[in-house]
Amino acid sequence: GKFTGKSNVLDYSVVAAPTVTLNAAMDSRRHLDPSAAEVKYNPKYEELYAPEFGPKNPFKTQQQSAKKNHLAGYVEQAHVNEFQFETQRRTFSSFKFAYDPSSLDSSEGDKMIGDKEAAAEAEFKTVFEDNKQRPLDKRKREKNRDPSDIEGYLGPWAKYKDEETVSKPTE
Repeated sequence: GKFTGKSNVLDYSVVAAPTVTLNAAMDSRRHLDPSAAEVKYNPKYEELYAPEFGPKNPFKTQQQSAKKNHLAGYVEQAHVNEFQFETQRRTFSSFKFAYDPSSLDSSEGDKMIGDKEAAAEAEFKTVFEDNKQRPLDKRKREKNRDPSDIEGYLGPWAKYKDEETVSKPTE
């Protein structure tokens, strides 16, 4: 029919946004900011280890988006005996092998890092154990230990007999 000036559509109210339950009503957990350095309350386990929300940067690689607490990556605190650390460090710098400190499981035994042939030659001994002398362990020095010889006295600063003071590049 004919238009009478009355519309049935306007009898209903227009709702631009539907009713939405608040986030707190849907999820009772308090969410933590993952970049926060301090938490001001004692959160529950579920709150503390809840997954992170929000958009991810699509331009970051997997390595760039990994969690870091240091410029080089993720650093964990570890207890290392200072003597054992120095023993392995010095053994590696002298003999080119050391035992892996990260092998905590006693079932897998001591894992070797470095040159296994050099380890066998040194009989798998560290620097603090009795080892046979190597050719360059004790180099001979030039001698003049007479302090009354003012011009020629060398003392403990004497050069090694095989030491080169001036080196020229070889062609």
